[in-house]
Amino acid sequence: MMIADEDVELRAGEYKKIAIKEVTLDADTLAIPCAFTYHAVASVLKVSSKEGNCLVERPRTIKYVYAFGQETGKVRAGDLVGVLNIFPIMFTREAMKPVLL
Repeated sequence: MMIADEDVELRAGEYKKIAIKEVTLDADTLAIPCAFTYHAVASVLKVSSKEGNCLVERPRTIKYVYAFGQETGKVRAGDLVGVLNIFPIMFTREAMKPVLL
């Protein structure tokens, strides 16, 4: 879950960065915001880690969401702004040569 960590004023049509409570992702996972809208004022479009661009092979910490204002209003600290879907990556890193099946 993505929980707001600050109070933010948001206008309809405005695109804004909002701090959330930290979400730590394990290595070899992908995080995709759920397409459904969970907040009456804001709709989460994407997430950002506090380290900037990160390799998927390393653990990461998500600290911000980029949200689009659907209505004019407030996002308050503690509000649920969205849900984060986390998927494992199913690569075999040790495979060195292709195998014909």
